[in-house]
Amino acid sequence: MGGVIPTPGPLENPNLVTGQTNDPNANAIFGRNDATGKSTEPGVHGAGVFGLTVSPGAAGVFGANNSAKGVGVQGSGPEAGLSGFSNSGSGLRANSNQGSAILAASDTGHGLDVFSNKDIAIFAQGGTFSGVFNGALVVNKAPTLNPEPNNPATPIDGSIVINDGNLFVNKGDVILGNADCTEDFGISEAREMEPGTVMILNGEEELCESSTPYDRRVAGVISGAGTYKPRIGSGQATRTGRSRAACPDGQGILQSGREVRTS
Repeated sequence: MGGVIPTPGPLENPNLVTGQTNDPNANAIFGRNDATGKSTEPGVHGAGVFGLTVSPGAAGVFGANNSAKGVGVQGSGPEAGLSGFSNSGSGLRANSNQGSAILAASDTGHGLDVFSNKDIAIFAQGGTFSGVFNGALVVNKAPTLNPEPNNPATPIDGSIVINDGNLFVNKGDVILGNADCTEDFGISEAREMEPGTVMILNGEEELCESSTPYDRRVAGVISGAGTYKPRIGSGQATRTGRSRAACPDGQGILQSGREVRTS
């Protein structure tokens, strides 16, 4: 059996309400609300149990389990088992000394869904690795982005960015859906270069269009001609891989391995 024990006094027991039971199938304290109408302030009113404190660093509701197995707080609901909200802090905070701070699992749905309207959805920092994935990692463009003009994600949406470090492939291959690798160069000419234009280094670490036969200064071609789009890099000149290059008409099909010179 369970029940509410009246508080003898503030000096003997500082708790306003204390519940105690020795029955494993009973609850020390049970709160119930049979209202069928929707609350005007969900989460504040209409709750079965509501906890409030104004003590700094304290919890409005605190649950603990001192046995060898179980949870401190258990929630169950048609939309969410547990919900947290904060105007300026974290909606949910989890800490663990030895285990996982957050464990999310699902039989048929997503294990974890994370969204942010105007900032980073997931930020991870680890003492060894920030993330380990057992399975494929898929990157798509966001269906919607923060429309602010200074949003740094707008020009690189759907990309993987390495600010400092290297890309290691311990096993397997790097498979490119498109064909070439590009490098960014400055262009000395004011006009826009057409994709496929053969470019040379002009001696000032800039590129200009090739105009001399048998030129040995060829740096590459402007990427993106035809159906070949750059796969690695966001630059202009294809340095390696496959890319279409502009050739004079009437020269026939260029066979694989045939030497090509500027003209």
